[in-house]
Amino acid sequence: AMEQLLLWTYHPLLWLCRNLLQDQQTAEEQTESILHTIYTKLDTLQDPEQYEAWFCRIAAARCTQILPQLRWGSTARQKETKAETPDIDGKELTEAESIQAVARMVQTLPEDIRVCILLYCCAGIHSKTISSMAGYSVETVRDYLDQGQLQLQDMLNDQQKKGTVFTGI
Repeated sequence: AMEQLLLWTYHPLLWLCRNLLQDQQTAEEQTESILHTIYTKLDTLQDPEQYEAWFCRIAAARCTQILPQLRWGSTARQKETKAETPDIDGKELTEAESIQAVARMVQTLPEDIRVCILLYCCAGIHSKTISSMAGYSVETVRDYLDQGQLQLQDMLNDQQKKGTVFTGI
């Protein structure tokens, strides 16, 4: 049962680490480390229904600890992200394509804003917890969330002006 649980956890955990860290190798290393932590600390989880939020909090805490180390010399990460951006101008996107397009837009946000958006929207972590994890004040986290929402809305509006139709958003 433990093996199946860890296998189910692997892909969402890798996705979160990859999106927070913007570095494939580091994300894979952290995913393996976090899976080990989950394995050894599973007995501390009080409510099994909170498992996903629990492992997301562990991942977020771990990733925000190592982000400062990755900040400097990140040109390879920037090139990799830009290379994966397909042209969506004037296309009618399916719901899955729309979700992928928005995810790519999130990746273009400044790092501090991107981290706050991913932790809040994808991992469901409250702004007070994000502030303690990432070392920001609560006001700063809220500002980053507001800025991120505005920037994402501007990007969506720009794409819609170019004729792109987003399904399910």
